[in-house]
Amino acid sequence: MNFVFCLNIIDIIYHQKKNHEMKLRSILITLLLTISSTFVYAQVEQNLLHYWNFNDSSNETTLTTSSYTVNSTPLVIIPQFAVGSSIAFPPADNNTGQSFAGTNARQGDGAGSHLRLNLPIGSTLTIPLPTTDYENVVFKYETRRSGMGAGTQSVFYTTNGSSYTHLQDITVLDAAPAVVSLDFSAIADVNNNANFAIRITFLVGTGGTGGNNRFDNMTLDGTALAGTNVPPVLTSAIPDQFVAPSVLVAQIPIEDYFSDPDGDFITFSASSSNNAIASVDVATTTGEPGETFVLIGGHNAGEAVITVNADDGVNPAVSTIFRVLVYPSAFVLQGNDFTFDSWDANAPEGAFPQNMLFVQSNKDDPELGEPLLFAYAVGNDVAGNVGFPYRNETRTRINGLGNDGISFINTGRGRDLGGSIVALDTRNVEKATLSFLAGTILPNSRTYNLRAMYRHVNEQGNFSDWETFTNQFASNVEYLRNPNAGHTQSFNGIELPETILDKEYVQVKFKYYFTGIRLDELSGARDMLRLDNISINDITGISIDDNSLPKRLELAQNYPNPFNPTTRIDYIVPADAALIDVRLSLFDLLGREIAVLVDGSIQPGAYSVSFDASTLSSGVYIYRIEAGAQIITRKMSLIK
Repeated sequence: MNFVFCLNIIDIIYHQKKNHEMKLRSILITLLLTISSTFVYAQVEQNLLHYWNFNDSSNETTLTTSSYTVNSTPLVIIPQFAVGSSIAFPPADNNTGQSFAGTNARQGDGAGSHLRLNLPIGSTLTIPLPTTDYENVVFKYETRRSGMGAGTQSVFYTTNGSSYTHLQDITVLDAAPAVVSLDFSAIADVNNNANFAIRITFLVGTGGTGGNNRFDNMTLDGTALAGTNVPPVLTSAIPDQFVAPSVLVAQIPIEDYFSDPDGDFITFSASSSNNAIASVDVATTTGEPGETFVLIGGHNAGEAVITVNADDGVNPAVSTIFRVLVYPSAFVLQGNDFTFDSWDANAPEGAFPQNMLFVQSNKDDPELGEPLLFAYAVGNDVAGNVGFPYRNETRTRINGLGNDGISFINTGRGRDLGGSIVALDTRNVEKATLSFLAGTILPNSRTYNLRAMYRHVNEQGNFSDWETFTNQFASNVEYLRNPNAGHTQSFNGIELPETILDKEYVQVKFKYYFTGIRLDELSGARDMLRLDNISINDITGISIDDNSLPKRLELAQNYPNPFNPTTRIDYIVPADAALIDVRLSLFDLLGREIAVLVDGSIQPGAYSVSFDASTLSSGVYIYRIEAGAQIITRKMSLIK
């Protein structure tokens, strides 16, 4: 409806009822303005046209090539260097580096590496930004400089591919990165223009003639012209996932995170950056409509990045990434002793002790409650130690001490440590004790302690909250840093609480954390603490005989899980009667029974059954056991 026409109607109503409804006109105008604003916003909703996240620092070409474009051909930033200037390769700061936090990041990206231009005075960066089929474009990027870096970025644009027009000068600070936003919606020649490009030159301004300028997350957004088919849209970022081999599997309903503005059918694919750590598959349930899941299974402790592609069959596929942290496989404690008493300084990057994982945060000086959600890695490799993070002598690190175990030290690089996690399978264990040694290698002004903690995977398949071990005096089990270098303390005979006994997956964590105490405000140095001689022993197992069988039905998680194509299912029939009717069967996610593995009367006891899924498609399945009136169900994941 025409807006002016609506106002005329309001005036007629107003004059007819002016003695009765004096507020009618203002109320209706407010309503129409709201409707009009909503309508206009819907018409100018913008799409991402081009994007550089600068996260692939394999070489200069990959660093400067667009990570996404609506064009069929990727776009490349063209640097023109003055004498002495260059692009730092690889970027001097991996991970977040220089406080870049991904403020303008898209498609689920976090902060990663960035583009660094050394000695930029006299150099230029030309960024091709074709706007074919789009209008009202906005160009954004994050930037900062070093103390002596260029203080002004002068921005020019072209609509014919040859002559450039000055747009404005940007003042660049040497503090936290700022987001620059340049709106071209008022320049008609920029719309639907295959030759549109931006060029940035560098002036001294308030900066200097040396140093560097840094860039991250360059984007161009625009409004599609009528009739233009636009790509799928990532409606929300896929959260990071946490899995453990044979116990925890990530199952992501991927259609919850994408939509297509044109209603096109989207097909999905996925890949893992490291299949040895985490494998990935895409599975769709049968039926109409099917539901699509991304399934992730862990294999070895560490991190992997999962890339998901959404393809509408018309535009280039839209990609998003998320991170998977794979916890270590569980050490079977029944009848065994777990020990950790040495670690080699020459162990390579990505290596961890058996059944253990070293973890860190993404912040400076993590305190006791700060989650540790990243596998240990070195953001700034020291020359000569690239690929060997356990032998560095500077910066945040874990050092391998040979027969003396490991040590932790932080330096405030936005990715501080951390701790060490031991994974245990305590099924059929009724008593166990923990022992370890801790010490102070180097006392410093910021005080750190080392606390022993635990948690387990509960019956709902979720982690319980972290709790602290206590000793016989109900005191926290914790090493307090000592002012004397070389001090050590042994902790012995700490009983594992009943809440983590007879559990399929338990984690024991030794958390190296900042106490918040600074002995010297003029110094930022952190305590360097040692961890060694971890032992979990004095095990008493539960024998499986008719007299000690549990009074309830038990069904274990299949192993391995995920699997391809065979897996094993363990179960225990309770000692309720001489014989009991047992049925173990498999279902798909629609509830259809597709296999019966056990069906008959059997005696109480512990049993195992193998299952071969060679004829089934990848996906998540439900297996269920029934014994008398008792029923238990679990999920398993087949990834081919």
